[in-house]
Amino acid sequence: MMRMIQVVFAVTLVVLVVFWGVIAETTHGDESLSTLKQIDCVVKKLNWMINVTEDLLLRARVHAEKVYKKKYLLEERYAAWERLFVYVKPFMKKQKGDKMKEILNEMERIVETESYLQKNFNLNVSYFEKKMMTIVRVGIRYSATMEEMYRVGLEAVRSGKEVPKSCEIYEANVTCERAFSGGNLSIIVAEFGSGTEENIDLRFENGGHWSKGGNKLADRVHNVSTTFGRVIKHRGIGNSLGKARVLMDERDLVEHVSAAKLLKLFVTHLREVGNLTSEVEATPSKLSERVHKFSILEKKLESLFNSL
Repeated sequence: MMRMIQVVFAVTLVVLVVFWGVIAETTHGDESLSTLKQIDCVVKKLNWMINVTEDLLLRARVHAEKVYKKKYLLEERYAAWERLFVYVKPFMKKQKGDKMKEILNEMERIVETESYLQKNFNLNVSYFEKKMMTIVRVGIRYSATMEEMYRVGLEAVRSGKEVPKSCEIYEANVTCERAFSGGNLSIIVAEFGSGTEENIDLRFENGGHWSKGGNKLADRVHNVSTTFGRVIKHRGIGNSLGKARVLMDERDLVEHVSAAKLLKLFVTHLREVGNLTSEVEATPSKLSERVHKFSILEKKLESLFNSL
């Protein structure tokens, strides 16, 4: 019995050693895996930004709806009080008339402030929506391009390996190790502006126009593709991401993608959107404050009229 247990243990140990040997051979020194991980990290960051900006856009529209629905018609209310004052002024004492005029002047200042806030709010919301839609649209285009690069690269790497596709240990070597969360734009700005991302290397290992075998991602794609690795280096990637953010060879095939430049492109726009977000979200409470002050002044006028 003891002999059988020893044999089983020995066989299990050998299997594990062989398995881990395959994994080590699969992952060690294979630049294609680290490149896939890089691409996946950029995709996750872009999708994080897209989700946050879409949420902020929705919130801005909710605030706008609240402002439009309330329809702060202080101007009409002020005009009604002013007409009433002109009508009753000949029948009141000068002291009381001066007091009413003072209250009406204060009302007028509130109305002017309210009108300015409304116009400024409308302009901010309109500009905010355009800015956000641009960020989302460009972000989706970049993310979709990078996701396709990842898909093509992952299929090529999997096809050239003998490791099962469902192997979690293997999958961990081709996915981003970090999770990106948080709805604060300042966190995204800090992450995107850090410039810590390395260039995504899409060259062949031999540095030429054709792969002759190697561990880079383009080589892996070449080994399983009839397009000789060009699908991962296609000029369409450069057109989609922008030529300022990629390095291309004389055949217009992509050699490097600058992840740092790609993400930094959004930093200035996200900062501007962050400032606009604060203004847009603060406007409803500012308007409510003016309405409250106006209502207090109305009660004072009512009291004066009732004492005539």
